[in-house]
Amino acid sequence: MLRSIFKRLPLVSAAALALGVATTGIALTQHARASTTIITSCHNRSTCLKWSNTGTGTAFSGTAISTYAFLGSSQSATGAYFSSKDTTHGYDGVLGTVNGGLAGVGGYGYNGSTGTEGVSDSGDGVHASSGTGIGLNAVSTSGVGAFAITNTDSNYALEAGNTASNGPPFLAYNSADGGYFGVDHLGDGEFSGYVFTIGSCNIGCDRTHGIGEYAKRSSLPTIEDEGEVALRNGSAYVAFDSSFRNVIDAHRSYLVTVTPEGDSKGMFVSGKTSAGFFIRENQGGRSNVLVTYKVDARTLGEDRGRLPAMSAPAAVSSPPRRSRP
Repeated sequence: MLRSIFKRLPLVSAAALALGVATTGIALTQHARASTTIITSCHNRSTCLKWSNTGTGTAFSGTAISTYAFLGSSQSATGAYFSSKDTTHGYDGVLGTVNGGLAGVGGYGYNGSTGTEGVSDSGDGVHASSGTGIGLNAVSTSGVGAFAITNTDSNYALEAGNTASNGPPFLAYNSADGGYFGVDHLGDGEFSGYVFTIGSCNIGCDRTHGIGEYAKRSSLPTIEDEGEVALRNGSAYVAFDSSFRNVIDAHRSYLVTVTPEGDSKGMFVSGKTSAGFFIRENQGGRSNVLVTYKVDARTLGEDRGRLPAMSAPAAVSSPPRRSRP
């Protein structure tokens, strides 16, 4: 799945990037040691240089002070290939570390090729983690920075999570214009702009012009219900249906607004319970008229108070852009 994802990325790198199977690398093969340098070049179909360790040690280790510890390229095959057959300790096929540089493992793709690719038959194709920095940083100067796709009806193409208590799992922002959309730890969405929906036109639509609409705002988390009932001899009972009773807080009071649709002495509400209420005519009236009503009740499970203070997500600076070698 992730093979197709990273074919769309011209540059992928991370502060600590562990690839489970393979990494496509860069130019000429070098292995730098304290006073020894091995430079290998060949022109054939077999591997130019190969390390194999059948014991428990590392097959290849390279260290450099100011340049690449290892650099590999190929005209038609993989520039560098590493694998680990360990099935017990969870060792990586490639492990790159860096102390103050750009990335522990870097890949650059030219002429439409993939910069870095990770493939797995059942685990993570690419696993990226960081203690305090960005786990995975994907940047593009003219294309898509990161592209996610899946071919299954049981998994998400892109999933974001946060295991910390009160930790928000998702934030999307534009550092140039200041717009953002975030999801907090409760699953609430925070928008810096408007929310638009697009659907098919049914009745009363203008097919040539877009129509702007406004959502009603409330100082408390409430849910509304409305309807019409007939007063008989000056009295009527309104029973809440089961679906409305299931979403209101039965331990809190609710508001009822009534409007008679005929001549009467006026109306009042009495006998309010979590199951319904009575509408009665003033002064013992016995009118037979239709009455419309609207109910505003507190939402079940929503305990935040009136007009709670909300804070916008912390400002996030855009990741630094990397230059090609």
